[in-house]
Amino acid sequence: MQSIDWLAGLNPEQKQAVLHNEGPQLILAGAGSGKTTVLIARAGRLISEGRCSPENMLILTFTNKAAREIKERVSQKIGKQGAKIQAGTFHSFGLNFLKEFGHEEGLPKRFGIVSQNEAAGIIKEILRNLHVYGKDNFDIGKLQSIISAWKEKGIRRARNDDPYEELCELLLPRYEEKLKELAAVDFDDLIQKPTKILKASDEIREKLQQRLRFLMIDEFQDTNPAQMQLVRQLVPKDKPNLCVVGDDDQSIYGWRGAEIKNILDFPKTFHACNTVKLIRNYRCNEAILDMANHVIRKNTSRHEKDLIAERAAPAKKPELFIYENEEEEAEKTLMEIRRLLKQVKPSEIALLYRSNSQGAFLESYLRRERIPYRISGNTGFFDRKEVRDILSYLHCALQPSDLHFRRILNTPARGIGLSSVEVMQGQKTSFVKAARNWRNIGLPERAGASIDQLFAALENFRQKLQHNTSSRAVIESFLEEISYKDHVRKGCKDADSFGKQWMIVEVLLNVLDAFQKQKPGLKGLEDFLDTMDLRDVETKEEKEELQLLTFHACKGLEFPYVFVLGLEEDLLPHARLGNDVAEERRLFYVAITRAKESLILSHNRYRLRAGRRRPVSPSRFLLEIPPSKYIKYEKGNRPLGEEERSSLVADFLKSLD
Repeated sequence: MQSIDWLAGLNPEQKQAVLHNEGPQLILAGAGSGKTTVLIARAGRLISEGRCSPENMLILTFTNKAAREIKERVSQKIGKQGAKIQAGTFHSFGLNFLKEFGHEEGLPKRFGIVSQNEAAGIIKEILRNLHVYGKDNFDIGKLQSIISAWKEKGIRRARNDDPYEELCELLLPRYEEKLKELAAVDFDDLIQKPTKILKASDEIREKLQQRLRFLMIDEFQDTNPAQMQLVRQLVPKDKPNLCVVGDDDQSIYGWRGAEIKNILDFPKTFHACNTVKLIRNYRCNEAILDMANHVIRKNTSRHEKDLIAERAAPAKKPELFIYENEEEEAEKTLMEIRRLLKQVKPSEIALLYRSNSQGAFLESYLRRERIPYRISGNTGFFDRKEVRDILSYLHCALQPSDLHFRRILNTPARGIGLSSVEVMQGQKTSFVKAARNWRNIGLPERAGASIDQLFAALENFRQKLQHNTSSRAVIESFLEEISYKDHVRKGCKDADSFGKQWMIVEVLLNVLDAFQKQKPGLKGLEDFLDTMDLRDVETKEEKEELQLLTFHACKGLEFPYVFVLGLEEDLLPHARLGNDVAEERRLFYVAITRAKESLILSHNRYRLRAGRRRPVSPSRFLLEIPPSKYIKYEKGNRPLGEEERSSLVADFLKSLD
């Protein structure tokens, strides 16, 4: 392997992190400090120096996109060996683990993965059969959250007389039994079942620890207790070659289970830990970074560090605009945007806010001005009914599972009535086996004939899929054969809405086409289905659009020009969701550190609430910042410069002509 200088262009702290070999290491990577570069350089160096083979390295991330980037960038330097690195999300690792060792938990070779929506459907179905007073008034999402937390902590009984906990005591065993019947797991199981297997089997645990000699974890501040338990099973106690990268100041997902103490206590948990602080910021100008440092210092439970600006760009001070209300905020923000768009691309501008509800005025003004924009996080493509239907048909063609077979049984309608479905559900065998055995369990001849036709169609579908490197034409033909297009058409009110619905199918087939160009044939199709189940396929095209993002959605991104809007009490910290004030302050810090060149902040004096204009106060986090750190415009207007005045006069004279 050719000699590569993995330290070229790195600063002293980055070099220290990259040169670490064995034992635990904590890399505290501040915003914009080049953490991905460090991860890649360390992984590549360990492999190229022969300290670790690619097959013995596991890199866990929170998106498959991040994992792919790491593998691709290492491969660019060391060649095909880099592709052998095991890199992926916690959930994709759990899926692969259960494919190999899931039999220890009674799972078949091919098992299903239920989505959040499908899990909610299972809970609703169980509730229908429970005699519980007021059961229709319970929030399904809250029940799911409690069940998830209980599964993680091993709780089986209500700890108090809370009605939700009492109901979950009845739901949990039935929910787990239903998953078992369906030969399926939920997303929690992809973490918890591998942990359970590793704890129970010394042989499997030692096998994995020998196989995965070096473990690296990105965005470690986002790990939850269940993920931490899994990590502790993967590294030997006497020699934990574990390197974690993260920033406690950017821990903003406590609401979904992330545990900041995992990164705060890492040096105590893993003794003789090498700790490196990456504090040189290559993103923000000095004035923006100065403000960010002042904001985050107010948090007391943190690894102490101040970021240092490395950019040579002019340190333009952040600006604070005070508006009367949200309408003026939107109107004048659009004026600023129009001014910027004379010089920069729309994609260089981001509008950030704490709550989705704040986007309404912004959207209406952007539409009016015909400024293209994108709102992050509103797609939900892989939860669309048409997508789920087709994926279930593909699963059943390869190997029918209860979860997917039940979905397609009457989609399109085949005349198999509810009473027949209940008979099949009531058997002591699986739903699929009961369907195959319809004569012996007493189903009507008409329903049985429809079931036989479905199995025959699936078998024919499977054979065609096996003999074609690309599945698209086979799927299109199959959907025509089962009249699926007519089924979708019947559910639409007009031709226009049908066109939009069917476009979803076309997009799915486009995604599969692209996937099978890389991995043709049946193996490619199986990998495609696993990827779909993990919901991490990205189909968005990069366009010239303004970005509208919540503070949560903007993490990991950067933009030259950033607007942070609605900095008021009850929005930040949020009145309903902001119980953890330290986390809300970290959210504000994350928003500030997205800006590279220009940061514009704003708050209103009045906001519409419950149909009335009510006075509001600036966010406490804003009041904590010394006034010298920003330029304040009390009346919401920036004084015009000489050039802008001349431009306005010229525009006025032109309009008279």
